Amino acid sequence: MNNQKLTLKRLAYHAGEAAKEAGEILLYFFKKEEPIDYKSPGNPVTEADRASERFLAEALKKIAPDAAFYGEEFGMQYGGGDPLQGECWVVDPLDGTANYSAGVPIFSISIALMRDGAPILGVIYDPTRDDLFKAFQGGPCLQNDSPCRVSARPPFRGISPSAVSADIIRARPPFLSSLSKGRSLGSAALQMAYIAAGGLDLAIDSRTRLWDAAAGSVLIESAGGSVTAWDGSPLFPLKSAEAFEGAPFPFLATNGVDHEAAVRRAGSELS
Repeated sequence: MNNQKLTLKRLAYHAGEAAKEAGEILLYFFKKEEPIDYKSPGNPVTEADRASERFLAEALKKIAPDAAFYGEEFGMQYGGGDPLQGECWVVDPLDGTANYSAGVPIFSISIALMRDGAPILGVIYDPTRDDLFKAFQGGPCLQNDSPCRVSARPPFRGISPSAVSADIIRARPPFLSSLSKGRSLGSAALQMAYIAAGGLDLAIDSRTRLWDAAAGSVLIESAGGSVTAWDGSPLFPLKSAEAFEGAPFPFLATNGVDHEAAVRRAGSELS
């Protein structure tokens, strides 16, 4: 293993440990009565979101002192300059806040390390199940330190579980009738992790942001799947810095079994 892979393997390990510690913070607050604020209608934020991000900003700075840090709750906390140059942590400290604030135990922490506008390392952690997914560029995808792979099921045939965001379900595009088992778990990052581990075969979302999808993209591609824009074009490297300003970041992810068909049938109806 070359030096770059050794370095990324070490960073993935430490980022995973940081995610576990942040998970303890989330579990401490979980199901406790606490004030819930709203960043916008239907977009809640809790003290747990903020506490988790504060912790991760400090923990990841110790792991990679030269990397910038961009999180959902506080934006660019340190670093700066052109986010498309150099390295930057991209973090969702609590993906699935609506579930979390309602007491539903389906939520996650998402951590990606980006280099020159493309993710090179991804960690997603489910605290309620102590389920840790991690991968880095050129390495395997691991679920709790065991290699995992995408499924071999065709997403539009047979029993093929697929994740579709609530806003797309409300729009009822025709391709939904082709999915035998469509659902929304309420955590885009966790849905992407399940594709990497072979549980889901397709995920499509329209209202996600960079912090939702960056880590999951590394997991899925390392596990043999595909992640693109709806029209099939690459998501990375980023062409502009808008994603670091909270711009929408829709994606289409599959297990790689006829990804082009998913682009034709799902992406084309939504574009």
